[in-house]
Amino acid sequence: NVETTFVGKPYTGYPAFSSPDSMAADIKAAGFDVAITANNHMTDRGYDGVIRTQEILKENGLSVIGSVMTPDEPRYIIEEVKGVKVGIVAYTYETGSGSGSVSINGCNISDETAGVINSFNFNTLDEDCVRIATDIATARTLGAQIIVAYYHWGEEYQLKPTEQQQEIAQALCELGVDVIVGGHPHVVQPMELLSSTDGKHKTVCIYSV
Repeated sequence: NVETTFVGKPYTGYPAFSSPDSMAADIKAAGFDVAITANNHMTDRGYDGVIRTQEILKENGLSVIGSVMTPDEPRYIIEEVKGVKVGIVAYTYETGSGSGSVSINGCNISDETAGVINSFNFNTLDEDCVRIATDIATARTLGAQIIVAYYHWGEEYQLKPTEQQQEIAQALCELGVDVIVGGHPHVVQPMELLSSTDGKHKTVCIYSV
């Protein structure tokens, strides 16, 4: 979870992050292969920040999931890990804007920006689930043997998942996701083994790492 942007100086921390480009190289050197950009700070520096962050991560040899360069790009990646093809999807939560536009972290974002990020809305989970199901099915069709879903969700500093987290996790289990990894609460939340309603599929869910 790369919860910052790479847009150059001035470098800033909370509430609108911008980090030195060298951090991307450090992430790769630390042993990471996949950079997840879907989080509530991904739009801190607007559209240009979303795009340039991807560029810098890719220039440093990292695969990126959670945002795209153009709206028509796939919203999943497939990585081969020790001979196993792993499909990865990643989404962050939207905050209600009340205006009909997409809001991230309480700030309305442009339609252009909304078109290149992976997000979901707690008020339209059923609709979002259809879209996410398509991403997962396509990854499976292209050979993904395992599906990992990263979700930026929940409430900060709460040691237990919310009902909405549990609802989403069960829906992902029904869609055939194998592993759910959650982030955002800034604390560890429980891990659970979920079963689909027909009993044919099980999902490991880590609500927050």
